[in-house]
Parts: sequence; C-alpha cells; structure tokens
Amino acid sequence: AAAARQARPLTRAASSLARHTEDGARPVSDGPDAPDRDLAMKAGTLVHKVLEHMDFAAADPGGAFRVAFDDAVASLDRDDTALEMLRDRVASGACLRRLAALQNLVVARELPVVVAGDTDDPDQPLGAIVGSVDLVYRDEDSGDLVVADYKTDRVEGEAAIAERAAAYRPQLDAYASAVQRTLGLDEPPRTELWFLWPDVVV
Repeated sequence: AAAARQARPLTRAASSLARHTEDGARPVSDGPDAPDRDLAMKAGTLVHKVLEHMDFAAADPGGAFRVAFDDAVASLDRDDTALEMLRDRVASGACLRRLAALQNLVVARELPVVVAGDTDDPDQPLGAIVGSVDLVYRDEDSGDLVVADYKTDRVEGEAAIAERAAAYRPQLDAYASAVQRTLGLDEPPRTELWFLWPDVVV
C-alpha cells in the first residue's frame, strides 16, 4: 500500500481528467483527426492566448482576432493551411461574437485554479489538480456565474460533439467545484464547452 501511494503523482493537470472517447482516443485540444498533432496543439494554445488578451470592445472582433492570431503564429515561423482554417473559423464564428457581446459580464479569463486531491482515491493525485478556467462570466439574465472552457478539437456532427463533451465533463466539473468552493456558492456554477471549430456551445 505504501509503495502504491508513493507511486501516485502529487499533482495532475485538470485537462488529464478527460476520459477516453468511444474510438479509444482521449480528447485533447487538437483532436485525434488533426493533420499535424504537434502543430494543432500549438494552434490550440495560440487560440487560448489570443482570446485571453484580445480587446473584445474592438469594432471588428473578427478582424482583431485575425491580426492577433497571425502575430502569434509568426512566432512559429511556419505557414500552414490548417492554421488559417482554424483562424478563419474562429474569427467568423458565432462563439467569438458571443464572447464580444459578453465583454462587460466577464469575471475572469484564464483563471488559475487548484483543486485539492483525494488521498483515498487511487485515481486522484495526492496533492492537487491544477489548471486554468478559460472563461468565467455572469449570465446575462440571472447574473449567475458560468464556467466556460474553449476547445479547438476538429470535430463535426452532433453525435461526435456530444461524445467529446461527455469526455470533457470531469475536467469541467473540477473547475466548477473549485469556483464553487472558493466563492462559497450554494451550487456549482453552470458549465459550458465552447467548441470553436464547429462553432457550437454545449
């Protein structure tokens, strides 16, 4: 028992909580069908970085996103059609327009969280689960907090999106639990997955 406990990690990334999908692949920021896994993961990181820092009050949020994304991609020193497709999908999508419309309701972007581990659960780290909540905002009507996570998975179709959303639920639940406990909320906040490639919010 001592050896098993010693072998357990002290911390884990919240993203590692994502379950395997029916095809055996664990969802990641790029998705298993991406043409270049390494590039797709970097592209996902770039999208998060741009959405964290961009000014949503810009007259043309799509144009502002394109400029900021192209500037970030320049650091990769490569030109790739997949990057251009992702940029154009996000820039012209309803998700970006919705995000711009929420600008005065945003509480935090890329909020660092630490969730206590579970010493009795062998699947949990001994110390903590760590991560960053992509977006925390207040619901336009109720004023309640909402925890949202961006995903750049190259996924299409209702069934595939639903499967991917279910796989990501443990990660979202960890974020919601952290926000609830930290702010002393009676219930965990509503959670959303913003799939930027198909331009769908679940």
